[in-house]
Amino acid sequence: MSNLGSPIEPEGPLGPPPPRPESPLPPLNLFGRNETKGLARKPTVFSGDRKTLEKFIRDSSIYASANEKDLPTPQTKTQFLLSYIDGGEADTWKEYFFNRYVVQPNGSYHWPTPEEVIASLRANFTKEDEIEESLRKLETMKQGSRTAEEIINEF
Repeated sequence: MSNLGSPIEPEGPLGPPPPRPESPLPPLNLFGRNETKGLARKPTVFSGDRKTLEKFIRDSSIYASANEKDLPTPQTKTQFLLSYIDGGEADTWKEYFFNRYVVQPNGSYHWPTPEEVIASLRANFTKEDEIEESLRKLETMKQGSRTAEEIINEF
């Protein structure tokens, strides 16, 4: 007779599971990476495309945070960041930045902070018309039949 509505009871007493043999293999590394490294992937090289700047900054920040062991100081983070800027307009910017801010008159190097590099990247590679475009969109934006300006003035 079938008992479809109730769970099937196992026959006999259940004891502890049998012991597993020790495996001679190392633990499985699911991510295919060296276990001493962080799990974040390296950023895509930035070549000056303004549409990819914020993604580059975000991916670089994530990688640096995940790899503190390899990039322990602001100097190593700056060097890493600059090493992933290559090609296109970015080459011209990097050459100028390096000669102006890194190489000192006596030939020594002074490494700016990663924040200074990022500020300079944003100043030089933000969409040229981004501010004007944002203002234009705000002026023409509508909520129903009212403009954004009318809604803002209400508050």
